[in-house]
Amino acid sequence: MVVMPDCLSKKIDQLSTILAPYGARKLSTNELSKFNDKYVCAWELVTDLEFSNEPIVLQLRYKTLSQFDIPDVFISSPKIDVCQLPHLEKNGKLCVWPDSYIIDHNDMTYAVDLLNDAILMLRKGINGDLSEDFIDEFQNYWIYQCNKIDRLISLCDLTNKNTRSVFGYRTRKFGVIYSDTQKELINWLENQKILPLESDESNSKDKRIRQQQLSKIISIPLIFFNEAWYPSQYPKTARDLFELINQQQEDSESTIELILRSCANMFNVKPIILISFPTPSGMNIIGIQIPKGVSDLASDRFDTRGISRGRFRNTALLDGYRNYIDGKILKNRISQTKTENLIVDRSDDSWLTGREHNKTYKKISEHKVAIVGCGSVGSSVSRLLLQSGIRKMMLWDDDLMKSENSSRHLLGFDSVYKNKALALASRLREEFPNAYIEAFNEDWTEDSKNNQKIAEADIIVSCTAHWNTEQQLIKRQSEDILGAIVFAFVEAHAMAGHVIVNQVDSNAFNSWHITEGKYIGALKYPATYWKENTRKRIAACAGEFQPYGAIPLTNLHALTARTVIDLIMDRFSNKSFAYSYLGRETELLELGGKWNNKWIAQFGNPEKGDCIIPLVFENSNWEKCDA
Repeated sequence: MVVMPDCLSKKIDQLSTILAPYGARKLSTNELSKFNDKYVCAWELVTDLEFSNEPIVLQLRYKTLSQFDIPDVFISSPKIDVCQLPHLEKNGKLCVWPDSYIIDHNDMTYAVDLLNDAILMLRKGINGDLSEDFIDEFQNYWIYQCNKIDRLISLCDLTNKNTRSVFGYRTRKFGVIYSDTQKELINWLENQKILPLESDESNSKDKRIRQQQLSKIISIPLIFFNEAWYPSQYPKTARDLFELINQQQEDSESTIELILRSCANMFNVKPIILISFPTPSGMNIIGIQIPKGVSDLASDRFDTRGISRGRFRNTALLDGYRNYIDGKILKNRISQTKTENLIVDRSDDSWLTGREHNKTYKKISEHKVAIVGCGSVGSSVSRLLLQSGIRKMMLWDDDLMKSENSSRHLLGFDSVYKNKALALASRLREEFPNAYIEAFNEDWTEDSKNNQKIAEADIIVSCTAHWNTEQQLIKRQSEDILGAIVFAFVEAHAMAGHVIVNQVDSNAFNSWHITEGKYIGALKYPATYWKENTRKRIAACAGEFQPYGAIPLTNLHALTARTVIDLIMDRFSNKSFAYSYLGRETELLELGGKWNNKWIAQFGNPEKGDCIIPLVFENSNWEKCDA
């Protein structure tokens, strides 16, 4: 026998005392055992509410009596089906207070407030005053009516509210993927390595497999409604769906024709129709499956000889017809079939980039960014930009990933001895399958094989910290071929990081550096000073590296990505500008460095550091910017 601690016993006694005036009865141990030991205590009370001429009985159940536990409220009787009342789950649980709701367990009277709120909510629900909640929280109710047979993923642009045909492909790993265009769908499948890449190096087997897979792409209808459905409207048969279309669509005939054409596709064995409509939480998309197409239900293959040989079942929608069937007859036969409701996961850019609340995503997604150098800076910046909404990207790097790189590189040990650009592209394509990413196993130079491609980019991000490459980029920019170039680099131990925007013909980047003589390429305004050379040699010809960890480097990653987005959103004039992140002075001193007098003279003393300094290039000079 389990002995309950005194503190819990006192809480239970308190609750019993508080709830007793309302006629609440504490459930016995035997009654609690019916809940599979999920609850430690519970109370039941009869309300003055009725449903189907029966009084509603509520139960207040506690999983624990900890300080942060909110008790569950259930309808004990009568049995009310989900969707008959709003905020009711399938097991009879009521959603009264959100999980984030904070209660004061020192004042147990909150239990009365909870029950009062539950009764008030039920009363409004019974009176029909909460009907709009079915629309506000559509997904919560639709899911209860779903047949969890298929996983459906939609890449379709729901800002385009036109009923249309979209393209679908069935995968083993992800279920069925839908997209507005075949190009977008193919790109997604390639990024997820479901579809072999098309290249000149592809062997005949890969080309054949690719062609076979492409032939399985089918078109299906995406139908837009102006209003979401109430549970009473959820279609149970194809006829119900046709009636909704007739009631709510201006051009219902064309919409129904799209459905019939999809069902008449012999490769579309179990036709799926996508439905979308607005709700207060954004556009929703769902799926409705018609279990029968015109193909032989005993086989996925269509064979006109099957009719004469009796291979078609009597229930086949094509029964009695060969290669085609009259639309009216097909509609009548489909109307009799029971539909299956399906859940659709949104994976379109509008949803992925801020769940439809990011108004900037459209403009950001239209820009193409080139990243030259896919090392410790470029690799992480590329990922941040994709997370921010960039969907078109080019990567350049001829270096191989080494095991020692993994401590500060986006790639890990599984990419060792792979080309950084190609391996990074492969990883990012899988993580962001909506993106279009090109990668080149080469350093970008004026003589490189793909050097002309960079002109396609709206913004170039140079993360090489390589003087010769940087100068070639600036030269190409001065020829009015390239747009703004963003240079990102760190000082020793990543105690300072700089992001410089070099506009066309501004000379901003070079004005930050010594451009001639013995110290060409060195900083004019280094933020940090070190008595000894911080670069460390490695056992390789001309091999050197700068020691620093991943944590201080993240400041530069964020600054660089933010700067690119700022440029895209036109948040600055066409002036060249820079951001400098200065690390913590205490850490700088620990490493044997200090603030550089050259920086102090030009921009002021950073003192304790750990700050971002905005700078602007004006009158051929770098100045601290107060804005």
